[in-house]
Amino acid sequence: MAAHVLAFPWPLQGHINPMLHLASALLDAGLRVTFLHTEHNLRRFTRVPPHHPRLRLVSIPDGLPDHHPRSVGGLMELVESMGTAGSAAYRALLLRMVDSDDDDAVTCVIADGVMPFAVSVAEELGVPALAFRTESACGFLAYLSVPRLLELGETPVPSDEQTNSRFVGAV
Repeated sequence: MAAHVLAFPWPLQGHINPMLHLASALLDAGLRVTFLHTEHNLRRFTRVPPHHPRLRLVSIPDGLPDHHPRSVGGLMELVESMGTAGSAAYRALLLRMVDSDDDDAVTCVIADGVMPFAVSVAEELGVPALAFRTESACGFLAYLSVPRLLELGETPVPSDEQTNSRFVGAV
């Protein structure tokens, strides 16, 4: 029985695209891959040609109303909704996919690194899981640079004390 991976990206384009590339590479290596979208994104995704002919698509609700923009402006609502409604729907779906009696049961989860709940749920259900960070190399380098910038006193956002001392005489 070949491994069957459930790939679960954070539901925004910058996270979906790298996860799709990883899913394609896994499919090319002979694994079975199911890609988990939110219902909102699956509706959008099915309007374009499939990324890979053997890629299976499933979806869960994200808990947001259809008119919600699901963009940076509504990011906190998406975070909250995915942590509650999305998490519960994911747990139910994964449980069904693991308890499957056929040879198609999910054997591993690869979840976006910004969704720790996805790895925790998989591990609670006894499914091996790992977090895949979908940011670019440039974004990752920025994260790695923060400790050194702080060491040098080059804080990205000035503290209140720094802000106040800069603008005291400016008014």
